[in-house]
Parts: sequence; C-alpha cells; structure tokens
Amino acid sequence: MSKITNFARSPGRPRNHKVRPIVLAATHKRVLQHGCSAVGIQMIAKKAGVGRQTLYRRWPSCQVVRRHWDDVAWAIPRYVLWFSSVCRESE
Repeated sequence: MSKITNFARSPGRPRNHKVRPIVLAATHKRVLQHGCSAVGIQMIAKKAGVGRQTLYRRWPSCQVVRRHWDDVAWAIPRYVLWFSSVCRESE
C-alpha cells in the first residue's frame, strides 16, 4: 500500500520584495514632477517598470499608494531611492 501525503501548496509565485521600494520611489519622483493629485496608477507603474496589476495586488487604489508614500516620504530621498537604484543595477 502506498501512503498518500498531503502537501501544502503555495498560493502561487512568491512576491518580489524589491517592488515596494521601487514603486514608492517612482511615486515620489512622479509626485515631485506632477503634483500629488495628478499622479495615477498607470503613471506610477510605467515609471516603476511594473504592470498595473502588480500595484493593485499590493494597494487597492492610487489614493492608497499615495497615502502609503506620504507615510514614508521622509525616508524616500535617502534610503528608498538608493535601494531602488541598487535593485535596478542588479537586474
């Protein structure tokens, strides 16, 4: 008799943890260029080099992305922009 074992299946491809700082850096750059109210998901996604669905998986709307950016904006100029440039160079 063979023994049947139930394996836990992962929910899919693991998320890329480099996306969050890259998106926040892209949001930062676009807000500085165009103003907060003019920045949209498509604009952020294009600048970050990711698809819109990647953003929507993490944030339900553009307002939430901008709110999250606003919460961490003080750290963006030094850490996030540096980290996103390192991530881009390693790809």
